Amino acid sequence: AGTTHLIRGIVAAYFVCAGLLTHSVLGKRHIELIALISGCLASLALSGIFMLQNKGFFLGAAGYNFVLVMASTLFFLRLPSFLFFTLVSVVAFSIGAVASGDLGRDELFISLSYVLGAATLAIVACWFRESANRAQFLAEKALVKEKGRAESLLYNVLPEFVAERIRKGEAIADAYGDVSVIFSDLVGSSELARRLSPKHLVEVLNRVFTVGDDCAERFGVEKVKTIGDAYFAVAGAAVKTTPEAAIKFAVNYIEEIARLADELN
Repeated sequence: AGTTHLIRGIVAAYFVCAGLLTHSVLGKRHIELIALISGCLASLALSGIFMLQNKGFFLGAAGYNFVLVMASTLFFLRLPSFLFFTLVSVVAFSIGAVASGDLGRDELFISLSYVLGAATLAIVACWFRESANRAQFLAEKALVKEKGRAESLLYNVLPEFVAERIRKGEAIADAYGDVSVIFSDLVGSSELARRLSPKHLVEVLNRVFTVGDDCAERFGVEKVKTIGDAYFAVAGAAVKTTPEAAIKFAVNYIEEIARLADELN
């Protein structure tokens, strides 16, 4: 009875202390190391207590198994660390059980069988837990990546201020009384598409639209979207600019495209 109560006390203290440490500021930084050290110390402490009791290893095998199984599910040990913890625990128990000399052959066999079985079960449980955590991590990583792609597409299709409002869940229904609309179309794009490879054509269009973006930023014009080989922008909507800004943008865009055409030719 005394051994049983002592084992229960050690196990309870082990989980309480380890739980407090893992949820402290220091514990969150070194959570795996703390869990590993506390688990190994608990196993060694239990083995030491069993050495002091008559047939302690036989009577305490159940508590030892409980520590092994619970450690595999409650603490943040990756599989390599848990294998080390299990090895320390099994070796400490086996050496102590053999060295105690108070167990018969059958009692020794039963005790070691219980511990080895529990260790195997704990390793399998740890492997399943780690596999599930890894699968969840990869799924969350893929979700973040896809969300980033969707947001990138959103920012490419819509003006930045509109995309930001859509991301926040706002309904876009604004009215503007005085807006200048600029719509530019690339002359000869059909002939260009016949002469260039698809990859080269996309590269040319990207440079054309980049020039438009630079001009829009220079004169305070808002890019709305690109449609095929066309560039659609407005002046005087969300950013208050005058119609003259739209004219300056258009003139500068034509000049810059002419320079780009000379460069490409």
